Amino acid sequence: LFFGILWLLETFLLFQVLFQELCLFSCSFLSEKLFKTFLFKESMKIGFLINYFYPLRGGAENNCFYLARELAKTHEVHVYTSLLKNTKKYEVVDNIHIHRYKTLFRYKYYLSFTPGLIKVLFTKLDVLHVHSFGFIYHDKLVILKKLFSKTKIVNTPHGPFMVLKNYNK
Repeated sequence: LFFGILWLLETFLLFQVLFQELCLFSCSFLSEKLFKTFLFKESMKIGFLINYFYPLRGGAENNCFYLARELAKTHEVHVYTSLLKNTKKYEVVDNIHIHRYKTLFRYKYYLSFTPGLIKVLFTKLDVLHVHSFGFIYHDKLVILKKLFSKTKIVNTPHGPFMVLKNYNK
């Protein structure tokens, strides 16, 4: 058990380092792409990966929703998130395509497994904006997406919870 936990921790840390490097590389491309987009009215297919989304309200959820809503005015926007009670698996809200998938396993906040999110790997996107950092399953999906596609990655880490001792209690 100890070695299994140690292996998970090492894998998690490795993916975090790779994830950070890939995101930093993508930011310069995104600036250039966004400049061309606004200058020439070029439309992009933009995806958002977030743990929870509308109608749930919170800091990250609101940030993602309002950004997606504005971008959806001129771009094709898709949000990939977990399925909550009383929400639809797929719906379009303010021209945002929301894809929700059932979470099979969740432990506290960071550790969850939502297998349907693998669809992100097979969807052709110009940009994938990730509203998380440290969600092991999300991080692995993003790294695979970056390694095996030309999708540019943007990451917005949210909240002080990465440093608070009592966040998950």
